[in-house]
Amino acid sequence: MPRIPFSVILKAQRENYLLPILLKECRTVDSARNELRWLQERAVRDSESLSRPKAWRSRLRSMCQMRSRGYPLQYILGDQPFGDLEILCRRGVLIPRSAHRISKRGISC
Repeated sequence: MPRIPFSVILKAQRENYLLPILLKECRTVDSARNELRWLQERAVRDSESLSRPKAWRSRLRSMCQMRSRGYPLQYILGDQPFGDLEILCRRGVLIPRSAHRISKRGISC
């Protein structure tokens, strides 16, 4: 796997300090930006149920670190869209992929 150019890492750092953490797995700034958005949405939503409303920031950083260590995004988020369904995902569960949709159509017919 080719190295990520230092200029790309700097560009990501200027945009958001968490983007370079995600670059290791995402490989592009655009992909890292998308994952950061999804992770932030989940962290904010999860922290709304807590008594500490600002807790989402530390939760987001923790989620980004998990992702940089190769933990699947779907396990971190807890779900994965699959057609009209939201499949709950946790460790040990097969993560549904878009290529599997063909088999879903075959089953539902």
